[in-house]
Amino acid sequence: METEGGKVSYYVSYIEFPGLPSQLSVSEVNTLLNAARDGAVNNSTLLKESSIILNDNLGREIEIKTADGFRTKARIYWVHPRLYVLMTRTSGQTFPPASDRFLTSFKLLKTQAQKSNINSPQAPRNIAQKDEATELYKEGSELYDRGRFQEALVKLQKALEIVRKNGDREGEMVVLSRLGRTLDNLKQYDRALEVYQQALAIARQTSNRQGEGIILDYTGRLYQNTGDLAKALNFQQQALEIFRQINNSESSAIVLGNIGKIYHYQKQYDRALEAYQQTLVIFRQLNNRQGEGVMLDYIGTIYNSQGQYQKAMDFHEQALTIFKQIGNRRSQAIVMSNIGEVFANLDRREKAVESLEQALALFQEVGDRENASITINIIQRVRQKR
Repeated sequence: METEGGKVSYYVSYIEFPGLPSQLSVSEVNTLLNAARDGAVNNSTLLKESSIILNDNLGREIEIKTADGFRTKARIYWVHPRLYVLMTRTSGQTFPPASDRFLTSFKLLKTQAQKSNINSPQAPRNIAQKDEATELYKEGSELYDRGRFQEALVKLQKALEIVRKNGDREGEMVVLSRLGRTLDNLKQYDRALEVYQQALAIARQTSNRQGEGIILDYTGRLYQNTGDLAKALNFQQQALEIFRQINNSESSAIVLGNIGKIYHYQKQYDRALEAYQQTLVIFRQLNNRQGEGVMLDYIGTIYNSQGQYQKAMDFHEQALTIFKQIGNRRSQAIVMSNIGEVFANLDRREKAVESLEQALALFQEVGDRENASITINIIQRVRQKR
């Protein structure tokens, strides 16, 4: 079919494995899903990947871009003894709403699952508890995104109890990953590291390469926060290698940006700038506006560190424009704070305080208490500067 965004195609297929045992471990199911994912990606670029569950059956959702510019979304499910693949492909830059409806409304899977008498180990038996864990995780993640880490911790710990009780290893890995980030932000580094190690073990046991890369990245960030930059760089480079192996451009860009931050902290400004610029190119290719804005802001901080204040301001303002366009208030606040720092370095205290107060109002609006507190201290420092 043809839409305003380009031609769109839809595909449904399955492969049957009649010789397999009636019960497979989670690791064995993930091996099948990984093989199907690799076959779908082939020589294309993997843009996104996530684990999903439908009707108590494990699956993967991926988005890829082919060499000829086509974009493909696919959902892959294991319903014993079949591996189902649902795929939608477009020549445009975005998928029409019908594509998502197609992927989420497929009924054959439900019918097949109901016909099967297999006691599938892939997902929790208690659907009510599964929904409760999902809701707790969602609430915890929203609190995390707003900087309310102590409240997020409570929600995530409850979610973790449920997924462990249900034997949901994939869910446990996901919750542990976010729990580790929360503990990291609360500066409970030993606990965070222990949580990451548990999550990493699950990712490796279940052959989840994407999850493994994410957790290595998070561990690198933890070591960066503790000041152990050598370990931080080592973990980030391991993560980058994995994401490049599975052709995940978006995750590669995120990690490359984090490597740039490490070089920045080490005052290796040229290497940091190179990493940021490479990351910026990837985000623009992926049309990732949030990532593009973050990299522009980071490049601005490099120029600020080098005393090139006009260049710094130019990049911060480009970032601010993007965040206003996409409506990300917290990112706007971060950029306004960085602009305030540039004005302070130029000894333009009134403009610095004005920018910082705008940042403070935005941090307070989105409930980011930690950054609000940091910004108040910066304002006081600027006002006291002679």
